[in-house]
Amino acid sequence: MEAVSKIKQNSKRLIVMPMDEFHKVCARLPDPNKPLVILGNTARCGSTLLTQIFERTNKIMSYSEPKPLNNLAVLYKHQGMSADVIQLTRSLVRMYARPLKTMPNPEGCLLKPVGPAFLCAEPICRIYPNTPTFYLYRNMDSIAKSLYKLSYVAQYVRLGYLLCQIHGDMVEAICDKCGFPTKKTNRTVYNDY
Repeated sequence: MEAVSKIKQNSKRLIVMPMDEFHKVCARLPDPNKPLVILGNTARCGSTLLTQIFERTNKIMSYSEPKPLNNLAVLYKHQGMSADVIQLTRSLVRMYARPLKTMPNPEGCLLKPVGPAFLCAEPICRIYPNTPTFYLYRNMDSIAKSLYKLSYVAQYVRLGYLLCQIHGDMVEAICDKCGFPTKKTNRTVYNDY
């Protein structure tokens, strides 16, 4: 609920509609006729900077961690290529790839889902097979150290770090409950500094 109030507080314009209306609106939009690219990433790898660079060109529409792609990833995880997944995929791609008033003739669109939601790339690439995906990462040791340092500034990161030290199964259960990928994921972190 706090996230919803923050969105309302910081939004210039907020449109709330039922999903069936959203799909009707998106059905009137065309499929993208310009390149659509999906960027996967690990934490602290520079992907946000890369997304901002693309955005500053005024030629590429870039969306960093849009929340609806999380929903698509979870729905795909549970239903595979169901009719609901196909419909949501088409609607989201059409919505994000549409030209904007501020960028009426873009050369392409870049979608950067949060790391655990990279699974959303599968249904997108099945429906739009010319969609390239790439994955930006950094040495995992550097990421762990960077997150550890960040944890002293952002306390919620510290909590996650401590949970990983306390019990990996508990963290996996929480991530699974939230719909994030958990199979064969190593979340063990050792404090060696």
